[in-house]
Amino acid sequence: MRLTIEEGQLAVNIDDNGAGVPPEEREQVFERFFRGRAAHDRGIARGTGLGLALSRDHVLAIGGMLRVMQSPEGGARFQILMPIVHEVHA
Repeated sequence: MRLTIEEGQLAVNIDDNGAGVPPEEREQVFERFFRGRAAHDRGIARGTGLGLALSRDHVLAIGGMLRVMQSPEGGARFQILMPIVHEVHA
């Protein structure tokens, strides 16, 4: 996990070195009950397809964004972007 500042927001980057998420599935992985092609190809019925949908709901509820992209390490990068809030005390 890496924390950086991107586009004026706090970015939490979680990378893996697995097969990644194909570009055509990158929005679908956040839909409830979606299980990607790789899950079906393995023939293993692990997971319900709710984890990423619930994660995105939580991140959106606190003003952030969750997305998936290609990792520099070759697999998937899941990135949470959160606004940086500067409090001013009078």
